[in-house]
Amino acid sequence: MHNIPLDVLDKMFSQIAQITDTLYLSSAMPVKPDKLKQLGITFVVNATTNVPPLRVSTIETYKIHIDDVPGARLSTYFDSCADKIKQVTSQGRKVLVHCNAGISRSTSLILAYLMKHRNMTLKQAHSHVKQQRQFVRPNPGFWKQLVAYEKKLKGTNSIVMVNTHLGELPDIYVEEVKYMQPVPSKATPPRPAMKKRNDSHYQTSYQADFGPKR
Repeated sequence: MHNIPLDVLDKMFSQIAQITDTLYLSSAMPVKPDKLKQLGITFVVNATTNVPPLRVSTIETYKIHIDDVPGARLSTYFDSCADKIKQVTSQGRKVLVHCNAGISRSTSLILAYLMKHRNMTLKQAHSHVKQQRQFVRPNPGFWKQLVAYEKKLKGTNSIVMVNTHLGELPDIYVEEVKYMQPVPSKATPPRPAMKKRNDSHYQTSYQADFGPKR
């Protein structure tokens, strides 16, 4: 198990990453009225089950009530969320998409938008988002849904799911997971376990080593 340094965690959870000129991605931690006002964000996609929407007259919220588990049907929201982001940004407004950690649910929704309305392949979209925010990792179930969505939109796939010793994962992870050890229990492959400290920062430990590759 690899513990990410707290300074890296602080940066990850406090960051609001700019994905396009009008689209942002974050965890729930930095979603504060003052911060959104500073960035000019007036529309928030909240993809959590436990974070209430902001009660601010200047902020409109689009709530997606879904858990970050492989079996959750996030794809049900791909079209509607992508279209809503397109509609709002076409008005010149800025949109923030967040979940609890800014790693899985929110990333998946943004990837779907980039494929549908920014003419990107799934691989291009993932590479672009990862350049702006280092820690993005949809769970394996969401990856399968994104791969199917790309096939539906494009008629072909730039990423495919493959069988690995850690289970079924997107092929872009094959080299990354080569030296990772399976989790002793039958838990799902690398997902972050988070707990909130008294100082409102998060601690995350991964079930796999994300250190330097061999």
